Amino acid sequence: LVAPLIPGESADLSMTFYRGHDYRVILCGEEHLGELEFKIMDSKGNELFNNKDFEMTQDWDFSMTTTKRLVIVAGASGKTTTGQAAEEGCVNLIVGNRKTPKTGFY
Repeated sequence: LVAPLIPGESADLSMTFYRGHDYRVILCGEEHLGELEFKIMDSKGNELFNNKDFEMTQDWDFSMTTTKRLVIVAGASGKTTTGQAAEEGCVNLIVGNRKTPKTGFY
């Protein structure tokens, strides 16, 4: 997902995540947008992850034990250290996956 945002706006990405797969979500954007926030929610709107709870990390790894449709919401807070006026910028959200490797004895 690539989205042009101004501080205070957000963009949603809804996709299916499959059982038995590992995922990595990475968020990046232009510096003038300030801190980038993202959260992962289930289809009912329950928050499963929020990067505010993890020192504003810009990436997160997780594994799926069941197949579910999830929504990733990404946004720009606009909290900058320079005090610049809000202007539009680009935010990128990358979702990578791989099949969970089997471990242990078969």
